[in-house]
Amino acid sequence: TRSMICAPLKVRGGSLIGVVQLINKVGKGALAPMSRCRFSLPSADDDGTCFSPDDLNFLQVFAAQAATTVAASTGFFEPARDEIPELLPKEGCGWEPESVCKSSPSMAAEDLLERGFDAWDLDTLKLAELTDDKPLSTLGPFLFEKWGLVQHFGLDGKKLRAFFAELELGYEKALAGEVAYHNRAHGAAVLHGMHALLKHCGLGKRAAGALKEDSQEALADGSGNLETLACLLAAAVHDYEHRGLNNDFLVKTSDERAIRYNDQHVNENHHAAAAFALLQRPEFNFLSVLPKKSFARLRSLVIELVLGTDMARSGTIIESFKQMLPEEPSERGGFSPSNEKEAVLMLQMAMKCSDLGHLALPWEIHLSWVHRLEAEFFAQGDREKALGLPISFLMDRSKPGASETQVGFFDFVVLPLFRLLHRAAPGAAPLLAAVVDNYEAWKQPDMLKAMSTEIEPSAAVDFDPTASASTSIFLDREERADEEPVRKKRSGRARQRAAKFWRGVRARTPSPW
Repeated sequence: TRSMICAPLKVRGGSLIGVVQLINKVGKGALAPMSRCRFSLPSADDDGTCFSPDDLNFLQVFAAQAATTVAASTGFFEPARDEIPELLPKEGCGWEPESVCKSSPSMAAEDLLERGFDAWDLDTLKLAELTDDKPLSTLGPFLFEKWGLVQHFGLDGKKLRAFFAELELGYEKALAGEVAYHNRAHGAAVLHGMHALLKHCGLGKRAAGALKEDSQEALADGSGNLETLACLLAAAVHDYEHRGLNNDFLVKTSDERAIRYNDQHVNENHHAAAAFALLQRPEFNFLSVLPKKSFARLRSLVIELVLGTDMARSGTIIESFKQMLPEEPSERGGFSPSNEKEAVLMLQMAMKCSDLGHLALPWEIHLSWVHRLEAEFFAQGDREKALGLPISFLMDRSKPGASETQVGFFDFVVLPLFRLLHRAAPGAAPLLAAVVDNYEAWKQPDMLKAMSTEIEPSAAVDFDPTASASTSIFLDREERADEEPVRKKRSGRARQRAAKFWRGVRARTPSPW
C-alpha cells in the first residue's frame, strides 16, 4: 500500500457500521513511480498520486450515501445505548470504553451498592466520593434494575438513566456544594431509606392489596410493583431543586415559588411539579410505557408522598395514622391497610422516616449529617440577618444550633415517629434500634456540654416550626421528670423560665402524636 484515506460508514444516530477506504491513488499510471505523499493542498510539484483534502471530502460524501443505502437494504437498526460501549473521556484513560477504563473507585462503588441493597443503611456521602459526586444517578437506576421494575414494566433503560442524570443536576453537589444538607447525597439517602423499608417490611405489597381492594378499576395487580415504583420515584425527587431555604423564608421574601404556590407547601409543591415537568420531556420520560390510568395512580401517589414531607403536615399525618392503627398488633405481623386512605398514610409515614433516615445511620455518618444540617440552617440565618429579617429558630450562629438540640428533637419528634412506624411494621425493628442507639449517644454528658447555655423566653418570639425545612424542627432543654438532669443544676427561677419557654414553643407547634 502506497497511500490510503478512510471514512466511516455511519447511520442516523451515529452508530458505526463499517469503513470505506481508497488506496494507491493513480496519477500517471499504476506502475508509474510515486513521489513521497503528504496530505495537503495540491502544489506545483504534485504528480497526482497523493490524496488531497478534496479527495477526502469526496470520500465522506460517498460514505454517507453508502451507509444510507446499506442500512436501508439490510434492515439495519441502531443498537440500544446500553448494548455498545460508551466512550468517555476520563482522566488518565483517554478515549477508552468505560468497561476498559473502569477505575478502582467504580468497583468500590459497585461493591457499596451491592452491600447496600440488602442493608438498612448506605453511606451516600461515601457513594458520592466514589462516583464523582453522582450518588443519585448511580443508585437510582441500580435500584430500579434490582427491583425488576425495568423488566416488569418494560421501561426504557436509556431514558431511565437520562432522567436520573438530569434529575441529579437539579440537586446541589454533595461534595463542596452550596447546599450542605438538601443535596444529591441526601436525595440518594432518602431513596435508599425508602428502598429498605419497602424491601424489609413489604410496604409496597401491603399498600397494593388495599389499593386493589378499594379500586373499582383493576389498576393494581396486587404485586406492589406500581406502588414500589411510585415510592422510589417520590423519594428520588422529593427535594428536587431545593435551594437550602425553608418554606418560611420563601414566603417571607415573596419568592417566585411562594407566589406560584400561594404560600402553601412551597418547596414540596415545587419539587413534585418540577420533577413531573422533567418527565414531560420525551428524552427523559421513561414512564411513557405505562397505561394512562396506571400513570395517573402513580402520579397521585408520588404527589401525596412528596407533599407529606412538609413538617406543616406532620401533625395531621401522624395523628391520623396513630388513630388508624389497631390497639393490638396484627397476628399477621404488622398493619395491613384496608383502603386507599390507610395505604397512603402508611406510605407517607415510611417517606417521613426515610427523610429522617440519617438518624438511623452509624454514629459518625449521622453526626456528619447533623453538622451539614446545622451549616445549612446557619447559612439561611445569615441571609435573614442580611435582609433585616428575624432570624429563624436554630439558624442564629450566636445561639445553640441543630447539633446542640438533638436530645429534644429525638424526644419530641423522632422516637414517637419511628416507634409508630415500628408498631405498624415490626420488620422495621433494626431501624428503630439504630435510632435509639444514636439517641443514647446524644444523651451522654460529653454530648451535652454545649447545651448548658441558658435560653431566655424572648428567644421564642419568632419561632415557627411548621415552616421549617422537611428534615428540621425543634427542640431541646426541657427537663424531664423521670430523668436525672445531666447539666449543671439551675435555680428554681431559671427552671421556671425554661419551662415557660418550652410551653410556649409547644403551644405553637402542632402536636404530631
